[in-house]
Amino acid sequence: MAESILAIIGGGRWGQLLLSIVTTMDAPFNRIVMVSKAAKRTDIEILPTLEDLFTKYSVKAAIVVNAAGQHFETAKQLIDRGIHVLIEKPIVPLLKQMQILIDQATDKDVCIVPGLTYRFCSSIKEFSQIVAAKGIPKRFVFRWSDMKNEQRHGQVKRYDHTITVVQDVMPHIWTILTLIFPNTKMSMHSCVQDNSSADLRLSMNTIEGQVLLRRDGDSRERFLLLEYDSDLLEYDFSEQKPGALTRQLEYYFSVIGKGKSSQIDLADCLNSVHITELVSSY
Repeated sequence: MAESILAIIGGGRWGQLLLSIVTTMDAPFNRIVMVSKAAKRTDIEILPTLEDLFTKYSVKAAIVVNAAGQHFETAKQLIDRGIHVLIEKPIVPLLKQMQILIDQATDKDVCIVPGLTYRFCSSIKEFSQIVAAKGIPKRFVFRWSDMKNEQRHGQVKRYDHTITVVQDVMPHIWTILTLIFPNTKMSMHSCVQDNSSADLRLSMNTIEGQVLLRRDGDSRERFLLLEYDSDLLEYDFSEQKPGALTRQLEYYFSVIGKGKSSQIDLADCLNSVHITELVSSY
C-alpha cells in the first residue's frame, strides 16, 4: 500500500508552528514532508522544491504556507496533481485567481480549505453570543497592532514585506467581524493606507465601523469596542488560548476524509479574498 503523505509547503515561522502541531496530532498520514530551501531540521525530511516533492512522493494533502505571492502558483500545481490543499491567509491576492483554483479543484475532485484560523477560535464565538444577546451596536472600533521584533511561539515574528498590512491582516478582520455580526455584509467606505498602517471606514449592514491596522507598533493589540446608546462592550483578544490551529487542522483532515469541499469553505475563500482585494485597491 502506498504511503499517505502530507506536505507542508513553506518552512518559515508559521510553517514550523503548523508542523509542531501536526506532529502531536493523530493525523491520518504515514509521513510528513516539508518543502523549503531555508528550513533546517533533523526530525523531518525537507525537500527544496515542489519538483523534488513530486518526483519522490505521491502526495495526498498539503498545507500551503510559503510566501503570499507564491500561494496561487503553488496551490495550482498541487491541485493539478489531485492534492488536497489548505491555503493559509492571505489565500491569494485576486478574486479571479481564487475562482480559477476552485474551478480546478472541482474538476479534479480536490478539497480546498481556507487558512482562516479565527473561524475556529472558541472565545470569538462566545463573544458573538454575548453580542447577539445584547443587540445591534451603533458603531464599532477595531484596533489591530503587531509589535516590532515580537516573540511568538518561541520565534521572532517577521511579516511578509512583499504585501501590505491590509493584505496581511484583512482576512482575519473579515473572519472575525462576520463571526461577531453573522448574516451581515461588509461594505467599504474609505481606506487610507501605506505598507505598514491603515485606517479603514466600513460597515456591517447598518453598523458603522473603523478598523485601525499597524505593523511595528509599541505593543501587540487585538481590541474591539462596540458602542451602544447607553454603554460600551469591549473585547480584548490579544492573548488567545491555544487550540484554534489544532481545530483547524482537525477540520481539514475531516474534509479530506469526506472527499468534498464544503460550500461554506468555498464561500469563505471567495469572500475573504474579495474584500481584501477591494480594500487593497484604495
